[in-house]
Amino acid sequence: SFCDKLEEEILVKEKDFPCSCEAEVEECLRRYIYESVESCLNNMGIKSSIGKPGGESHLIGAVDAIWMTGEATKVYSKPKGTIEVKTPWALGDVGDIIATYQRESQLKEHHHKKIYKAVNQVYGYMSVNSHKYGVLTSYN
Repeated sequence: SFCDKLEEEILVKEKDFPCSCEAEVEECLRRYIYESVESCLNNMGIKSSIGKPGGESHLIGAVDAIWMTGEATKVYSKPKGTIEVKTPWALGDVGDIIATYQRESQLKEHHHKKIYKAVNQVYGYMSVNSHKYGVLTSYN
């Protein structure tokens, strides 16, 4: 299965990576997650790449990373997913993300809606860019 292959590919299961900014979280994701997922998908016959957007004229918004399928050339690649990266302290400790989102959607104070705003940001990027998949992560 996909999960079994992914588990075999990921060499670093737990990494104590102290991050002080979003760029360090992104680097940790690239090094320990994106490369393993790409390798696993490629082994399954799904040509993929995950990374920071690089001049895609059709991309709308400040997307942190995108998942592309297809050959390495931009002509044949198809964007499939939006990846939004947050620092652990920007999201806080999230147990049940669905319950947290629903609870925060009822709040009047805008500054207490961390998960609500982050999920809506990902959904907005997915919608305007016609991406089928979206990921919200802090690497934790």
